[in-house]
Amino acid sequence: MVERAIHIASVDRVKSGISKCEDFVIKFNPSIQLDINQKHEVAVDEISMTYSWHNIAPKYENNTIKYSHDNGKNWTSVTFPNGMYSYSDLNDYLHQIMKVNGHVKDDKYDINIGFVLTTYKVILELTNNYQLDFRNTKFGELLGFDPKLILSTELGSKLPNITNSID
Repeated sequence: MVERAIHIASVDRVKSGISKCEDFVIKFNPSIQLDINQKHEVAVDEISMTYSWHNIAPKYENNTIKYSHDNGKNWTSVTFPNGMYSYSDLNDYLHQIMKVNGHVKDDKYDINIGFVLTTYKVILELTNNYQLDFRNTKFGELLGFDPKLILSTELGSKLPNITNSID
């Protein structure tokens, strides 16, 4: 029996046609020639991988929120693209939407999502009459908030579930 160690890493992946991001093909150079008259086996000796499943998607009913920049008179809907988000990713995407909508003054954002290491809870900092609406979405569960209207700076009432219980 001939043994050969092969290193496969998704960083070298080539997408094959229309596929999901987790589908990939590795092209070996030189190619591996297998005799079609023989039986071949593959074994995994070691695997190292990070989680790559989405924690935000429409099927989880947690990809939308609304915010108001004027004390609840007008509302802006935000739809997060499917993906695996960290707290800073959520904050960055929300800031991007706020900037596009002209809701940023002097590069200061009136909604900020932060994680407090001492309590393991999320803090939502709201200033200048900004509000966040978690009433009709499960988005708040990711951050440790009940479905409700957030009117001012508030610490989550429970531990956040940023992985959406998918780990």
